[in-house]
Amino acid sequence: MILIDDDQLIRLSWKLSARKKEVPLVIFESFHAFELCFHDYSFDTPIYIDSDLGPHEKGELLAQRLKEQGFKEIHLTTSYPHFKLSDFPWLSSIRTKIPPFSE
Repeated sequence: MILIDDDQLIRLSWKLSARKKEVPLVIFESFHAFELCFHDYSFDTPIYIDSDLGPHEKGELLAQRLKEQGFKEIHLTTSYPHFKLSDFPWLSSIRTKIPPFSE
């Protein structure tokens, strides 16, 4: 499982939760950092990407690039309630920033 999020508190929360649940998790603080080594991961790896990755970097649009590269399971994490999955058919889901393994 991969998380891409620029928020240090979110990354720490996911890291601690994953450790507690013994879930393998790799965390990247930017899309660019993941892009440099995406070829190291299986296309079946679940990816959770933040909607707001900084100025001019929208996770929902960057996720489309991941889908085009071949990744199959891409989830958008956001605190914004206005997203509709139908607007972004390349996403598997749109969810809160709560780690999926802690729900």
